[in-house]
Amino acid sequence: SLPLDAESLSSQATRTLKASEAFARGALPSFLRPGSGPSPAGTTTGTPSNSTPNPATVTAGAGVPSGSRSRISFVRTTEGGTKRDLYVVNADGTGQHQLTSGIIIEGTTQWSPDGTSILLQAGVNGISNVVIVQVADDNTGGTPHSLTSDIGKDSAYPAWSPDGTRIAFQSKRDGDLFQVYVMDADGNNKRRLSEGEAFSGMPTWSPDGKSVAYVSGQQQTNDAQRELYTVSVDGGAPRKLTSIGSSLSDPEWSPNGKSITVLQALSDRQTNLLLVDAETGKQRVLVEGGIMRDPHFSPGGDEIVPSNHLCANEAPRDVRMDALGRLERALAAAERPAA
Repeated sequence: SLPLDAESLSSQATRTLKASEAFARGALPSFLRPGSGPSPAGTTTGTPSNSTPNPATVTAGAGVPSGSRSRISFVRTTEGGTKRDLYVVNADGTGQHQLTSGIIIEGTTQWSPDGTSILLQAGVNGISNVVIVQVADDNTGGTPHSLTSDIGKDSAYPAWSPDGTRIAFQSKRDGDLFQVYVMDADGNNKRRLSEGEAFSGMPTWSPDGKSVAYVSGQQQTNDAQRELYTVSVDGGAPRKLTSIGSSLSDPEWSPNGKSITVLQALSDRQTNLLLVDAETGKQRVLVEGGIMRDPHFSPGGDEIVPSNHLCANEAPRDVRMDALGRLERALAAAERPAA
């Protein structure tokens, strides 16, 4: 891996961020996931970043249990969107630290299963890279390292394997359209998993770490037709699970490995949440209509949270449903003001 030097970082300060669905996943709220992690620190050291410098947009990222405490990562956007930095804070609000400075975080932020590092998608010299940052017990961070600098082309959407030994990601290493790859956690042994010349991306791991699901289609634009595929990470041809004929995105494997949720775009403001059988490809609509992004299963697999669900006469908010698609309104605090 390659350390990101000051010259590389400073050249990104005015770069316009790309955040299209096919290019990057935004940092969205997620359930706390199990993980061993380091032992909690007794005292926070270093210089905490407890104040917000300048007006900022704070985007919730991911949480991870670390030892006997939980920690949360989030991205703070300042300076008109040209500066996006990663922060970590304890779940009780203490020990907040800024981990990156100057690096342009474009999308994914994901804790390693053991809670010791965070994967990022970040812009370096105009190219999207998969970057890793080590996180100490006191929430301070090490020097960000690019794991894909050797590729020299856009690499995005990284995802940890369940055991933290490998990373799936999408990259333009072999052409103008993204393909799905896997590499070791240190950036070595990169290997392509998807086949063909079409766009393939948005990889997600099966719970046993043996397979990766992804979407693939002829184009990488948001409205392009894409279907759902699975492939063994140890070799073999990808298997096409769906033939829906519409744009699918944001696959997520259920904790028991039997199902995969995926979003089906019907229009700019109409999205279905589908549940797909991981063996047969049979589909069922869990939620019909509205706007959804990045649905996640709860650790036990009995609930699903899609972000930014919008139905008729309802304000944008997070909603929670059981695994059968029955909506629960417990997370819906906002009400649309009367006209």
